[in-house]
Amino acid sequence: MSVRITEDDAAFLATLSYDGAASLSEKTRALIAEARRRRENQGHLDEALRVLEDIHSAQDSRRREVERQEEAHSELLSQFSRWLMDTHILFLEGAEAAGQSKSKEREGGKEAKGSRPSSKKAVRHESIIAYERRMADQIFLLMDLVMRQGLTENSRNYDPKVISSRMVEILELSRLLQKD
Repeated sequence: MSVRITEDDAAFLATLSYDGAASLSEKTRALIAEARRRRENQGHLDEALRVLEDIHSAQDSRRREVERQEEAHSELLSQFSRWLMDTHILFLEGAEAAGQSKSKEREGGKEAKGSRPSSKKAVRHESIIAYERRMADQIFLLMDLVMRQGLTENSRNYDPKVISSRMVEILELSRLLQKD
């Protein structure tokens, strides 16, 4: 098979580091295998997590490379990057679990009207409550990370005042909450 590609695409393939593929033919086969895997696994958590990790890792690597070049570091972006990946994984796992519970419930048939909820439904309800709690934990973890950086006037970020300059509004909200 022969294909023509633009110079930009050829340059991209030449610089692409992909699953140990070295030649353009190997890289093309690897890309086709990935596309096939995505199509066959569409909607599966493992595939979604792999794609998410690929995207996240590439973006994070670019950020770190810029930091190396600029001899700068942002603790805010580093912590947020880790938090974002963990939260996104948790979010996908929860969605996957809810979807599996729902499809299993459909397979079992519907309950008679007026009957007590099945144990499957009760388990699913407990599962979504636990999922919501884990997501709330993640949200409050981010708030905690940011608030801790706000304890000092100068944070370890590109702009040392990026957080402290915004803390006035947060502290005002906090004072309003304490009045109640």
